[in-house]
Amino acid sequence: KPLETPLHSCAKMRRVWGGWACPVAAIVLVLSCAAGFREATALATGHPKTWSVDDVCEWAKEAGFRDVVQRLRKHEVRGGVLLSLDERDLENDLAMKSGIERKRFLLKVEELRK
Repeated sequence: KPLETPLHSCAKMRRVWGGWACPVAAIVLVLSCAAGFREATALATGHPKTWSVDDVCEWAKEAGFRDVVQRLRKHEVRGGVLLSLDERDLENDLAMKSGIERKRFLLKVEELRK
């Protein structure tokens, strides 16, 4: 599934609202799209090694690992640490019990290293 950017979401919202018929909705939509675009741009342009804790958590959510976000935040996992995680770290420190889930997570991290 291709990554959905905030601009795609804006296009969806325009269809839902039937165009820019409501000025208040249009202003809210433009502001929320701009904020979302800034967040997506930070993840898209920065090398994962330089990511903040918030960037790592956002990546985890987008990659489908919402259940581990709180633990990433608790351990203050930044980009450099994310790239160095191994299966033991995932099991012991991030409490990922499923071996399959750990493998999926590590495959996603491997994609970031490329």
